[in-house]
Amino acid sequence: MRSSHSVQARLTAYLQLLRPANVITALADVLAGFAVAGAALSLQGGTAATEWSALGWLLAATAGLYGGGVVFNDVFDAELDASERPERPIPSGRASRRGAALFGGALLAGGVAAASQVGVVSAGLAALIAGGAVLYDARAKHHAFFGPLTMGACRGGNLLLGASAVPAVMIGSWYLALLPIAYIAAITAVSQGEVHGGSARTGYVALGLVMGVI
Repeated sequence: MRSSHSVQARLTAYLQLLRPANVITALADVLAGFAVAGAALSLQGGTAATEWSALGWLLAATAGLYGGGVVFNDVFDAELDASERPERPIPSGRASRRGAALFGGALLAGGVAAASQVGVVSAGLAALIAGGAVLYDARAKHHAFFGPLTMGACRGGNLLLGASAVPAVMIGSWYLALLPIAYIAAITAVSQGEVHGGSARTGYVALGLVMGVI
């Protein structure tokens, strides 16, 4: 009974690292990109009938990529969380830092593997997103400029990942990724200011980016 309870507690801890409710938000990016691919084909006189199996693989890919990035956030913040958020799974001892790193790595690898089921273009894009997520968690998020830019690039890449169901459409519609890049960069910059303290200049830049997206 005690062993079963221990296993359940450990699984709960790793599930908490994953933050499933947040992972769902990444699905919207892929759905939007997939819709762009279908709409573009229709406007070009095609049937707009993309393979639904591709959508399933791409949704699985983005869930793995986003989930892996979220887990690595706790891996790299373990020391900070030990003093500021000791109740989190790693500092509380409910999950090991090594185990979390392996879990996050498996999620990222699974995301790239799922994308590879759609094609080489999707797999390459997923690998770039995975690299961007780790870069953000490890280094970029501590930088006022590169942090928001990296986060925005990951979300913009997610949109293109959905469009990669039809590679030709994705290549021709790459500029659409600028919208989530600008918007998420603005939101991330504002968030950084709330946590670490920001300047009025950063606020003006974030507002300008949001207005540009609108």
